[in-house]
Amino acid sequence: MTRFCPKCQAETERNKKGDCKPCAKAANAAWREANSEQLKAHRVENSEKINTERRAWAAANKEKVKASNLKFRQANPEKIRAISMAYRKLNPEKVSAATKLWRLENQAIVKAYSRAYAAANPEARRIQTQNRNARKRANGGTLSKGLSAKLFKLQKGKCACCSLPLGNNFHLDHILPITLGGPNIDSNIQLLRQRCNNQKSAKHPVDFMQGRGFLL
Repeated sequence: MTRFCPKCQAETERNKKGDCKPCAKAANAAWREANSEQLKAHRVENSEKINTERRAWAAANKEKVKASNLKFRQANPEKIRAISMAYRKLNPEKVSAATKLWRLENQAIVKAYSRAYAAANPEARRIQTQNRNARKRANGGTLSKGLSAKLFKLQKGKCACCSLPLGNNFHLDHILPITLGGPNIDSNIQLLRQRCNNQKSAKHPVDFMQGRGFLL
């Protein structure tokens, strides 16, 4: 319901008490500013009660809370990012535990995201996989960005094992497998066709090539 407000000289909506909403909001803001210290002391003295009431209200108004949080995040992306980074630095174990729990409860979403990322970023996905495998085996080392493109050019687009065209589904292979102690560094990487890499698996490069009739 709207009525003319003699104070703000406008047609405005009324609150439950019948007061002009904009005027009442402005009056409340002015009162809070004039009594900020008193309000702060009250919140400190009654923090437990206030927090309990807030949690109860939030539990009873989940949709309102969700909509309000979304609106705030959309309006304050930089602030949200800064708060998130600060929290992660102060609570790494909590963040790690929460992330693991979320991934377990949302495996379908995680798999879909992983497939979409792999399709859009094949090279990054290959390097990520190699780095992860090396970390698991504690060999250390990381692969540099753009490595697959660099090797593709050096190998003239051909498999280092059979010399056939690499195609689009080539693999980054550790020349000396990480299971045999090979480091996860650029100089220990070559590009192989998927078939050749599957056949090589974790074999020593000399043994593998000798088995193919080379290096005899």
